[in-house]
Amino acid sequence: MSPDAIVCAIAGHLADHACFAWGLLGLYSITGRPRHLNTAVGLLDYLVRDLEDREGGGFFAAPGPADGTGVLQRRQKLWEDSP
Repeated sequence: MSPDAIVCAIAGHLADHACFAWGLLGLYSITGRPRHLNTAVGLLDYLVRDLEDREGGGFFAAPGPADGTGVLQRRQKLWEDSP
């Protein structure tokens, strides 16, 4: 399964994806299988591409509205460190 397929199949927030990538890196360090590393890199690429706030810095907690308008929903950023 490609990293993009995993990202598209799982709806989650920034912390969910970050913890998943951390777990994949742990699997890679134990097994040495490049598949786990490649999936983690693809997941982190997604986070930077779709959740990074290029204007204000940091990352948004979740993707924006599917229609792209953002009229009724404002993207949130969490300022505290989560587990």
